[in-house]
Amino acid sequence: RDRMPVIRISEMYYIVAECDKAIPATAVARLNEVLASRGYDDSELLDPISVNSADAVQAEILNEYRREFIAEGQLFFYHKRMKDEKLNGYTVNYVFPKPDTEIEFGK
Repeated sequence: RDRMPVIRISEMYYIVAECDKAIPATAVARLNEVLASRGYDDSELLDPISVNSADAVQAEILNEYRREFIAEGQLFFYHKRMKDEKLNGYTVNYVFPKPDTEIEFGK
């Protein structure tokens, strides 16, 4: 069958981890569930002691988005949702300009 996923299970785990980032150990456990399902062994999982703040959790979530959604556009929406003003040193505008023909002929 031709199917296109609307959202991946891993993305749902990332969203839940982001909601739980005030309790870093809980958020890290969510991220580790995704890593374990990919076949990472215990030595490769995230360490809750080193990922011990909301900012550290958010950085790990960004790393996972970068790894999981290569060339899919989801990373763009992540940055837009996070209201990141700069990406790789460049200022970002998330609103595309209207085409000239729409300005000229549209309302």
